[in-house]
Amino acid sequence: MKIQDLSKWGSFLVSERAAGIYMLLFAYCHRGVATFVGNDFGTSSAQHVIFRSRWFEILLALFELPSSQHLQIPPHSCANGQV
Repeated sequence: MKIQDLSKWGSFLVSERAAGIYMLLFAYCHRGVATFVGNDFGTSSAQHVIFRSRWFEILLALFELPSSQHLQIPPHSCANGQV
């Protein structure tokens, strides 16, 4: 795989289109799958199978990537010697 291909994938992972896909996946997993698993097998099974699983953590991390692109951290107020 070429470097240009990797940069395309990297730019897609933090794009607004990807954020929409992550949001749809999150809604589907949270509302759809977890609700039915919780109703059929109990809330502890839904916690174990959905919310505490590695793939859900990865989805949450991917969900955070596009939003972190738009954060602007203000400079520290003590940087120029003033308090």
